[in-house]
Amino acid sequence: MITQGIYEHYKSTPEDRKLYQVLFLSHLEETLEVMVHYIPMYYEENDDVYSDGITIWTRTLKNFSETVQYNGKTMPRFTRISSTIVQ
Repeated sequence: MITQGIYEHYKSTPEDRKLYQVLFLSHLEETLEVMVHYIPMYYEENDDVYSDGITIWTRTLKNFSETVQYNGKTMPRFTRISSTIVQ
């Protein structure tokens, strides 16, 4: 089960780490599907995605915890690397 903590995205590299902090889980009201709410722990200056000021992202638990194919390997989309929560 996904819990609060720091997760690393599968496309992260040692030179360009993509770390995310999971804040909480919730239920989608209409379907009761579990949702994961998280924030990126990095900022890309020229990224229009963040230009609207919204910094919390949401994925379904199924999507957040699924495995993906990348560079010929099967790996988790996100891997928990710490249970520490950044305040």
